[in-house]
Amino acid sequence: MKNETPEFITTFLESRIAAKQEKLKHLLEESGLFLYEAIELSLECPDMPVEMTRENVKAWSEYYNANAQAIAIASLDEEIAMNMTSLDLTLMHCPKKYVVVSGNLQSPSGFNASDRVFVQTDVAIHTDTKPKSSSCNIDLYVVDLETLDAAYL
Repeated sequence: MKNETPEFITTFLESRIAAKQEKLKHLLEESGLFLYEAIELSLECPDMPVEMTRENVKAWSEYYNANAQAIAIASLDEEIAMNMTSLDLTLMHCPKKYVVVSGNLQSPSGFNASDRVFVQTDVAIHTDTKPKSSSCNIDLYVVDLETLDAAYL
């Protein structure tokens, strides 16, 4: 199936990815690390301690601070990968107040819900008037895009 994402969404996402790739290149040059080294250091970072004793927090904080640049590099690399995944999805822009959908409304990586860009659903009806009911035989949900409240229709 052909990806029917509106061109302005694809262009926006591609420019965001390019900017992040440029930033990643700069961070790698600045740090003197190879990407795989940054990822390894990031993966070795202990999780934030559940038990918040002074010693646990201090140990975590020391590792994090000593490797903050590597962790930032690995995080940015992961963001780029997730944004690239969004390019493979069919996305829709919802300019109206409400959208009636046949499933969950998902905001793809690279966008916030306030951007009103979502993964295309099987049914997506865009309207400024809130529908009262549905006469079809599938479950539909109406989402108020100003509040992001969803209700079964």
